[in-house]
Formats: sequence, structure tokens, C-alpha cells
Amino acid sequence: MSVAPRIWLQSRRGRVVDMVEPRADQVDFAEIADQMADIARYAGAAVPMVSIANHTLIADRVAVTSGATPRLRALVLLHDQHETRIGETPTPATHARLAIATQMFGLPVADALRQVFDEEKRRHDRAIHEAAGIAMPTAEEKLFIHHCDIVALATEKRDFLASPPMPWARAVEQAVPLKHRQRLLPPGAAAIELHGLFLDLLPGARAQSQRCPGQSMRRPA
Repeated sequence: MSVAPRIWLQSRRGRVVDMVEPRADQVDFAEIADQMADIARYAGAAVPMVSIANHTLIADRVAVTSGATPRLRALVLLHDQHETRIGETPTPATHARLAIATQMFGLPVADALRQVFDEEKRRHDRAIHEAAGIAMPTAEEKLFIHHCDIVALATEKRDFLASPPMPWARAVEQAVPLKHRQRLLPPGAAAIELHGLFLDLLPGARAQSQRCPGQSMRRPA
């Protein structure tokens, strides 16, 4: 059943993104690369700022060093694209919201809220995957994506965040970062490099590029 009034978000190029029933025809991968390059992780606490685009590039390096197939690399490239629709929320903020919901309303409400968060991501992921021409990941593939994500996080924690006052989550503390200190690209260059990977690994991105040859709106800094 449709929701009225329609709830939508305006994208960078003025595209309508349905926030309740997102669709594949609302996905533009050049635009997504641009937006990923401007959204900060860690609530802006990293110095210099770590964008979703740079995080994805680091996660792809983890995938490559782990011997990933082209499909697994594609899944890693896609894993955070929904954040161009719903924003990047630090994991502690999500956990805090669920804890507050439990305090105020009890576990059943907190569990319902968790299901809403998960379903919101799933709906956007489904639309983005359909546009990319890449099937949603299996349970086993999700484990690999998580591995790349956690190793990238541990690498960013080492390279771009202040020394922590207490340990992070066990999975982060146990992850082995990439061997070498990582280099962050400025937004324009990050968007262009990321879109290049989309063209290499996402059939839907290549098809879009052939229909509309325009590249990223960004230029390298």
C-alpha cells in the first residue's frame, strides 16, 4: 500500500529518491560516487575526514589482498551505497538509540525499531543492487563483506583517528589492519576513482555510462 504524502529525498542532481519504496530507476552510480565522497564517517572525528568513498576504496583494497572474485569486489563496492540515501550513522549512535528505546518503551519496541532500521537498509540495498545488475549477497558473502568492512575500519582507526581512551568492539580490536598506512584522496579524486571501479565491476553502472556518457560531476582537487 502506498504512503501518502509521498516521502522522497532530492539527490545531488535533483533526482527523486523514494524513501519508502526506492526503485532501481532512481539510482545513478556517477551521482552516488559524488555523494559518497562528501559524506563523513565517524561523525567527522577522523583527521583528515574519512569519506564513505575513501572507506569503500580501502575496503576494496582489503578485498583484492584477500583474493576476492569480481563479484565479491562488486559486493564490497555496494555495501555502503545506501548511506547516500539514509546517511552514515556511527554504530554507537545506533546502539544508543536502541538502548534509549529499551529504557523508555521496553525490549519489544526496541526490537521493532531495530527491524525498521534493517528493513530501511534492505529496501535501498535491493534497489541499488538491481540497478547495478548484481544479486544480493548470500549469507557466506555477507561474512566476506563484513571482513573487508572491519579490516578497513581497523585500518582507518589506526591511521586517521586519535588514540582511543578505551577499547573498541572486540571485532575491531581483533581485526588486523592493512600493512601500510593508507592515503586518503580528496573528494573529487575519490569520486572519480570510485566511479571507475563501478564501471569496471558493476554491469548496471556500465550500462548507465553507455546511455548517458556524462562522468562524475566532480573534478580532482
